[in-house]
Amino acid sequence: MLQATPATYHLLLEAGWRGNDQLKTLVGGEALPQDLANRLLQCGASLWIFSPQEQAALRAISDPDLKRWAFFDCWTRKEAYIKARGEGLSLPLDRFDVSLAPGKPARLLDHRDNPAECGRWSLIDSTVEPGFAATLAVAGQGWQLAYLEWLSEVEIRRLHENHQC
Repeated sequence: MLQATPATYHLLLEAGWRGNDQLKTLVGGEALPQDLANRLLQCGASLWIFSPQEQAALRAISDPDLKRWAFFDCWTRKEAYIKARGEGLSLPLDRFDVSLAPGKPARLLDHRDNPAECGRWSLIDSTVEPGFAATLAVAGQGWQLAYLEWLSEVEIRRLHENHQC
């Protein structure tokens, strides 16, 4: 097991470190950029944020763009679930699985400590802006996400310039 910040992993990779498939990689201290996550995965490192089933599903996606979106979908779904439960990272991320296959709905697929959790929670994806992913985790089933359409910065500026706001 190796724990470091993304900056440290970047330095290790630049110095020629190649990792191995037996290594569990813990990342913390700052956000993990997608390009660095991809490089760590290519080295065979097992990023701790995914369960073995999720890692296998991610490796099975050959298209780089689809793999990038699957990575972010998986992460945002896991993050939404642990935050909704109020446990944060005290809930081991490799103890439950979320869907990540492109085009598949957001779901809690398995929870090794409490299988009943899968039927208790709804995961709802939302595209907040092109290029960004978000997931809402809600206890119960049958929820439907509704939200107001936000004005763009240009529209807000125009309203201010015309003294309509």
